[in-house]
Amino acid sequence: MADFSERGIVLKRSDYGENNCMLSIFTRKSGIIKAVIYGVKRGKNNSKAASAQFLCYGDYDLYGGRGNAASVNSVNIIDAFLPVSNDIAKLSLCAYMAETVMTLLGENNPDERLFGILLNCVYALAYRDDNIMKVKSAFELKLMCAEGYAPEMGSCVKCGSEDIAAFDAREGGMVCSECMRGTSRRISAATYRALYYLINCPDKRMLSFNGNDTLIKEIGEISENYLLEQSDSRFKTLDYFKAFS
Repeated sequence: MADFSERGIVLKRSDYGENNCMLSIFTRKSGIIKAVIYGVKRGKNNSKAASAQFLCYGDYDLYGGRGNAASVNSVNIIDAFLPVSNDIAKLSLCAYMAETVMTLLGENNPDERLFGILLNCVYALAYRDDNIMKVKSAFELKLMCAEGYAPEMGSCVKCGSEDIAAFDAREGGMVCSECMRGTSRRISAATYRALYYLINCPDKRMLSFNGNDTLIKEIGEISENYLLEQSDSRFKTLDYFKAFS
């Protein structure tokens, strides 16, 4: 039991008693940790309120065991990404990204790469003019790569043939004509190049690709389907995002 500091971003907030909140904080060093912030709902001008908001990014001074919920002593807020809160589509996309991170990573599993990927996407939504669907698809693919689910793009994932013809989300990447089945999707050369770039580029360059609306739509359908198939998960926040995007 000791004081410790973590730089992190709030992925989830829930009520904890009458005036307190339980936070799920994605930290750079320790992964996702639980932390209670006491008295956060007491009074209209509570100075703690901002540090308990979804997407609050800052340096958290904590107390408690790392295996159990810690207590928040103080927070030095770096950014609250306020422009996201003013756009329901962007806010719902951030909620979806947060849910996928919590589902795939779990608690107390450090992952600095995924931490950086998430921050890059939240920053882009708040302060850049990137296409929201481009951010979504780039995040989905980079999330899967960071967690060890990178799709096979150089050869058929089933037989090893280099004569690839389609992408199969269920099988885990490209397949040849002989191995195609109902879940396979033929893709254009432009879509293949964009997918290959996203999977292999440095994370800091993940939003540097360009494409027309048709290309971005196709990449988005592929990346979403791939995440759902490979994680074998369904996300309520995805339905919410689709209702507003």
